[in-house]
Amino acid sequence: MADRNMDIVRKWVEVANRQDWDGMVELYAEEGTYKSPRGIVTGKEAIRRAFQGLFEVQPNLHTEITNIFGGGDSVAIEIIARGNTVKHWPAVPGSVAGRSMENNAVHIFRFRDGRIVSDTAYYDSAVLARQLAGAQPNG
Repeated sequence: MADRNMDIVRKWVEVANRQDWDGMVELYAEEGTYKSPRGIVTGKEAIRRAFQGLFEVQPNLHTEITNIFGGGDSVAIEIIARGNTVKHWPAVPGSVAGRSMENNAVHIFRFRDGRIVSDTAYYDSAVLARQLAGAQPNG
């Protein structure tokens, strides 16, 4: 079961990187949830809107898995996400267009019947805010 779930998570990264929202939401259960420091959304269509909104701000966002662990109904991945903003991101106060970001994150996925029922993302939102704010630190 863990290998199958890890394959689903790898597919989740692949479809996100190609911005295939139909492919992405098909991986979630109807009542699936996505939780991050920005909040929680529930249901396939809300998850679709959340990720579409992210890619509207960073259309070249690319995620790379650096580590993956699985057991039972859970999979955890460590990732590096990189992208450039093309406009202000309302979820990141002070963000401006034209900024680059590289953010490390961990996602913990839980599965039921081969579908994602919960995806919880952990990342340092302060680092993200510093990278995307109007004034970039020197160095």
